[in-house]
Order: sequence, then structure tokens, then C-alpha cells
Amino acid sequence: MTPTHAHPGVTEFVLANGGGPTAVAAAPSDKAWVTLEDSSQVIQLDKAGSTAQYKLPHLTSQPGSYTAADGQGGLWFPERGTGAISHLDTAGNYRTCVLPFGAEPIAVALAPDGQVWFADFSGSRAGRIDSSGKIVYWSLSGHLGQPSGIEVAKDGSAWVTDFASNSLAHVDAQGSVAFTHLPVAGGAFQIYLAMDGSLWIAQEGADRIARISTDGKLSDIKLTSAGTHQPQAITQAKDGSFWFTESRGDRLGHIVAGSTAVTEIGPLGRWPDGIATSGATIWFTEYYGQSIGFVDSP
Repeated sequence: MTPTHAHPGVTEFVLANGGGPTAVAAAPSDKAWVTLEDSSQVIQLDKAGSTAQYKLPHLTSQPGSYTAADGQGGLWFPERGTGAISHLDTAGNYRTCVLPFGAEPIAVALAPDGQVWFADFSGSRAGRIDSSGKIVYWSLSGHLGQPSGIEVAKDGSAWVTDFASNSLAHVDAQGSVAFTHLPVAGGAFQIYLAMDGSLWIAQEGADRIARISTDGKLSDIKLTSAGTHQPQAITQAKDGSFWFTESRGDRLGHIVAGSTAVTEIGPLGRWPDGIATSGATIWFTEYYGQSIGFVDSP
């Protein structure tokens, strides 16, 4: 693919056949794994624009929206259309675990012990798959209407965001569930574990970036520039700063470590969606722009 440079420091590639690029995760050597939700494919892309393409067995797979690199070069990802949690390794070997009860997994996260957690969007549940394939569910019904993001903290507990509200669920290491609320009303998507153990949340419905400190304190950063932003996903760069996508604002946002000031790059193409750090590179997707881009971080 031929790169374009609409903004200084930003490289973008337009997918010739589209496909709906959604989630992005780290791959070896600063590469990126990207799910193509509309064409049921997963691709691996390098910074020169070369791709390896993996066609999933089912045309209705709908891979995305939040995936997890396995630390060995492979990728865990949800398949919303087939109700499965699946894995691809660097050789393209595919394996899958179909969930029961008509599940619609939308996000996955890896625990320190290798167990795979997932958020079930339509089932109002969080779940976990162990190394033997055993599945355990926690019902979030009555508190979270549409679980949308999930992250595992350093202590092995899981946090789940809700697209339908500002509610958060916390499943501790013993399996007990507690619920809390972000300071301002508005649904949230991705939740991200920072280097210091704090959790950062892209709160789309409130135009804010929320934070849970390691001692459980809640705070947020309001996006104040003109227009609607809708932060979608967030990641941390090697220098400790944070980058996030603004789907409605068609921008990337950047917060320097230790600061609450936000700078923005854009407008980009259409609907920046996923974002992830791979080495010294910040990769992002643009769903309606049918593009994948990157920024080199210090």
C-alpha cells in the first residue's frame, strides 16, 4: 500500500478493498494486527505498508472491536457474529472457542496468568476462559446494559465498561462483583491498563478521558476544544504519554505524562477507531475512512 502524509508525523494507508478496519493490537517488530469487521479478515501490517492477510472461516465473523496481543506475536480477538473468542499466531494458525447462550463478545483482555477475559455486549456479562477451555460467566445485568470494554489489572481482577451508561463493573480475583460509576454520565468504550497500574477509560458519551488510580480514586479530563469528540480507544506510548482516537472529531488526542492538557492531530480521514502501541509506534484505524495509520512516538 502507498503511504499518505496529510499531517506532519502521521502516516496513513488506505485499504484498496475496504473491509472496515476496527481493532488494532501490537505485533512483532513494530507491526500491527488489525481486524476488518466488515470483511471477516485479520491482517498484519508493517510500517512500509506490506500486509499479511488472514481470511476467517465464517463470512459473518465480525472480528473486533477490542483485541489483545498475546505477548508471543499472536492475537486474541472476539468474533461478534459467530459468538466466539479466537486466536491467530504468527504462522496464521487459527483456533476458536464458541461461547454458549448466544453471546456477542465485543472485547477481550489477557490476565497475567494467560486466562482470556471478555465482555459480552448483548448478554450483559463478563466471562473468562482458562487454559483448559473452561468458561466462567459473571452476570452484570441490572447494572451494565451493554458491556463494551474490559481490562485486567495487575492483581488479576477485571474491570468492565458500559456503552449504555457510566457504570463500571469490577470482578475481583476471588470472583466477587462490585459496581461503581464514573464521575460524569455518559457511556464508555475501551479501558486501558497504564504502566503505573492505573486504568484509563475512553468515555465516548461524555467527551472525557476517565482515570481510576491504583488506590481506586476516580477522576477525568474533559475534552474542551470545539465540537463533539467521542473518544473511542486509548493507549500509552513508551514515553508514558497517552494517545486516543476521537471518532466523531476525526482526530487523535495526546496527553503528556503527568499532565491533563490535551493536544490534537487532525482532521484525519473518517472515524478514527482503534489505537494501540507497538514498540515505538502508535497505530490507529479509521473505520469509515478504510484506513490504517501510525505515529512514531518518542
